[in-house]
Amino acid sequence: MPVSAKRPDQAALATAGIDVRMKALVSRVSGLPDYARAVAHEVSEQRADFGILVCGSGIGMAITANKVDGIRAANVSTGI
Repeated sequence: MPVSAKRPDQAALATAGIDVRMKALVSRVSGLPDYARAVAHEVSEQRADFGILVCGSGIGMAITANKVDGIRAANVSTGI
């Protein structure tokens, strides 16, 4: 099943054989919870195996996604 994503490194995912389904590219922070909810529903309804949500801190998107039954989202980052 394809992965639902917001703005990942598409080339790296494609190289790994992952089918990417972009939900949106937004410049408004206020719309991010809508995308987190949409991705979480795709996973919970088994239309995607997993989702990748990308934003500034990731905290709000993880909180929003975790409100969907059956979803466990985590905030993951690396030091740059």
